[in-house]
Amino acid sequence: PRRAPRPTVPDAAPRKLRLLARGLGVVGSYAKVLLLDDAPAGYCQFGPLTAYPRAQRTRDLYPALPEAPLPAVITCIATTASARGLGLAQALVEGVCDDLAGRGFAAVETYPEIGVHPDATSAATPAFWLGVGFVVAAADERFPVMRRELG
Repeated sequence: PRRAPRPTVPDAAPRKLRLLARGLGVVGSYAKVLLLDDAPAGYCQFGPLTAYPRAQRTRDLYPALPEAPLPAVITCIATTASARGLGLAQALVEGVCDDLAGRGFAAVETYPEIGVHPDATSAATPAFWLGVGFVVAAADERFPVMRRELG
């Protein structure tokens, strides 16, 4: 069978996009956009922990977390104001978790910031993550670690 060509990002693309694209050929996309009536309504950025140095630094603050296997991480999730309350963020998380399980990840973590504005890109609260099957893996008054086992 013939293999599909690996996706590429132009050299002139923004630096963050180029960094995120490094793993496209290995682990696939690091983001999902949820459409509602053909318009973007939600967004989620995720991938292997090694792709997100800031997430790794946050995780390093909690030495009691399991060291192996390393989890995937969800770094951002957001919905438009008009899409809130429709269950779309929950559906997006389920799709991301299914995707990550299919890629062989055993767990996924997220590090929500307590007290952020609802329009912030990482605005999901610990209560949201608890509602979609995550548990508090490390309690913290500013950046708790939320974890969900996959598979």
